[in-house]
Amino acid sequence: VVLEPSINRIKRDGQVEGILVQAKDITERKISQEKLAELYRLERDLRRQIEAEMKRRIDFSRVLAHELKTPLTPVLASIESLLAELDDERLSSLATNIARGARSLNHRIDELLDLERGAVGLLELNRESVDLLQIIRETADSLAPVAMSHGQSLSLDLPPLLPRVAAGASR
Repeated sequence: VVLEPSINRIKRDGQVEGILVQAKDITERKISQEKLAELYRLERDLRRQIEAEMKRRIDFSRVLAHELKTPLTPVLASIESLLAELDDERLSSLATNIARGARSLNHRIDELLDLERGAVGLLELNRESVDLLQIIRETADSLAPVAMSHGQSLSLDLPPLLPRVAAGASR
């Protein structure tokens, strides 16, 4: 039991005539304060752990992106040079698809970093008007060689118009 005493002097004409002593049981309040202080300590420790984990994730993503981009950079540079040299339409089409795939992979690596930024609340999405037909056609163009390599073909049957949507075009 925790008691909180209070002492009051009773005066009359400037003279102390008595003393009033009261004691209030504050056990529950003390227990509640101690529990609250412990919860604050726990919250602070958990916040520090979460912040440390977020930093580790961001660092890992940066290292991973760097490790993936390092071999991709010469591929991107080489494919651009190759495209400039090719006269054969079939080979040029294949090289264009390789270039598109390499650029897409490069973009996906950037998205990996963006996703990590999003996870920690640092990602900004730049919305703009996006042409869905163009995105569908580009996707089909990049997948056509994959289908061909499996003895399949890919054809599109699209309406002449699709509504434009507000989206992050790169995503």
